[in-house]
Amino acid sequence: MNRPFYHITAILLSFCFILSSCMSSDEEEVEYSSQCYISAFTLGQMARTMHTTDSLGNDSTYTLSFNGSLYPLLIDQRNHLITNKDSLPTGTRLLALATITGTGSVEYRAADSSDEWTGYSTSDSIDFSRPLIFRVQSADGESYREYQLQLHVRQGEPLEYTWNRMADLTASASGNATQLLMVSTQPYILSYNATTSQVSLFTSSDPAALWNEQVCSGLSSTADPCSACYFQGQFWMSDRAGKLFRSSDAIAWTEVALSSAAPLLQLIVASPTALYASFGDGTATPIFVAQSTDGASWTALSLDEEEGGFTGTPEAALAYEQSNGNARVLMVDDPTGGTGSLSAWSYLEGAGEPCTLFASDGDNEYLLPAQKHLNIIAYNGNLVALGGDLFTAAGTALQQAFVSYDNGITWRVEEYLVPPTDVQGAAGPVAAASAEDYIWLVAGNQVWRARLNSYGE
Repeated sequence: MNRPFYHITAILLSFCFILSSCMSSDEEEVEYSSQCYISAFTLGQMARTMHTTDSLGNDSTYTLSFNGSLYPLLIDQRNHLITNKDSLPTGTRLLALATITGTGSVEYRAADSSDEWTGYSTSDSIDFSRPLIFRVQSADGESYREYQLQLHVRQGEPLEYTWNRMADLTASASGNATQLLMVSTQPYILSYNATTSQVSLFTSSDPAALWNEQVCSGLSSTADPCSACYFQGQFWMSDRAGKLFRSSDAIAWTEVALSSAAPLLQLIVASPTALYASFGDGTATPIFVAQSTDGASWTALSLDEEEGGFTGTPEAALAYEQSNGNARVLMVDDPTGGTGSLSAWSYLEGAGEPCTLFASDGDNEYLLPAQKHLNIIAYNGNLVALGGDLFTAAGTALQQAFVSYDNGITWRVEEYLVPPTDVQGAAGPVAAASAEDYIWLVAGNQVWRARLNSYGE
């Protein structure tokens, strides 16, 4: 008879326990986070406007889509800055979805406005065409943090070059710049004045602003700045009378005594381990190439003699390191005096082999056209021929550049490397590549610098 009462008592006790638990929960304080930060910012799909020409040659555009996450955004938590390390492709439309990871609620507005804040949503496209401020509010409402975000877009195609004009040389050097040497990132410009028979050196701590000119001393009146090179911390130069000079600063020069019985014809180039020069009088005495580690003692190298021979005064030369670590010396010569293509001689340092003449007849369709005042530089993993005055009636200096992907065997027109129109046709331009992936060009008294757009603006 007591069982019904027992059940009723148990139900009442359970209800009281549940009620007590609920009341207890209502009385607890909920602590909201005071943290506010962005730990990751990822762009979504983006569009890019591409330009082309139709069958009639008219400009036409089309759109490509790419994943913005391929261009990571870096977050500087100390300075509260967000930006992309690699510039977005040319023509990118700066309107995209974004995924923001962090703690706190996010809103944003243009950095240069006082407009109302817009709440962030993963489903809304954001206009990144101008700098934005992203504000992260903590959950407790007591603090916030602001980040400035700006996206960078390439101003040119990755394979194209952007030229920038530096400060001009003084008028006295106009048309006379004969050599440009790069020592790491520092350009040294040597200029010969035919009126005074003097050589001047131009250097600058800020090439975009001003060049300093100093007249060189210790050189003969027949000094040949075209032969100048940099080797083991010193500058070297030959003259047209068989003498060799060196200098620690390219200003004060001293003559170097030569041990060779044959007359020095021309200092050609320097690698990190040796100087290279030609010897012979250019007529009866056979011409040969020799190398030296001190400028005084010279060891002759053998040449694979072919029809046309070697003049000893190549139009251009370059010592460079291949991607596999091999060190090579390339000499581009003009044995026909402008009536045929240039020939290319290649020497592999340390291999104990003779200088090799690459095919220069009908077996090779891609030879360098005959030209003088040529410059050979190593750039972007390839060899580039730039600046030469073409012997053809229609050709002028700096009209076009050539590139070799096989260490000088074949050469093709480099359509993307087009020098500024201001210097095209200038006499005797000189060029060199720097350690910062820049191409430097001096034509007349104008100094220019260019870099492949894929390396950055």
